[in-house]
Amino acid sequence: VGQLNAQNQPNPITFNVYPGPDRSFDLYLDDGISSNAPSRLTRVSQQTNGGARAVRVQRISGAYVPPEPYYFVALLGDAQPPASVSVAGASVHDVGTPEALANSVESAYYWNQSLQTTFVKVFDNAVDVTVTRT
Repeated sequence: VGQLNAQNQPNPITFNVYPGPDRSFDLYLDDGISSNAPSRLTRVSQQTNGGARAVRVQRISGAYVPPEPYYFVALLGDAQPPASVSVAGASVHDVGTPEALANSVESAYYWNQSLQTTFVKVFDNAVDVTVTRT
């Protein structure tokens, strides 16, 4: 039986999105090791409209591909469970627990009442994705 170590455990990016005014930021990614490695510029923006929140994750440039095929969007400050969550316009399921979300093979979400946070798993297979929570 092989052992896992810190180098081969999944460590996907989590975008922590706080409630507040519409805003955006840019994230530069690379492998963190090679000096000539490919990189990626990603823009993350939030829009709030009433009770709905939308987070857009847009690949601006670059060829770097992170080792994990997915990332998480954490919508902090969600005092109530979402009525619905969608990824790229498609409704996703509430899987109920962080373990089920980690093991999900498709985009999904769960709401953590004690943290007042909706966690959404998004597979990194599109250059422009919007996560919407209503």
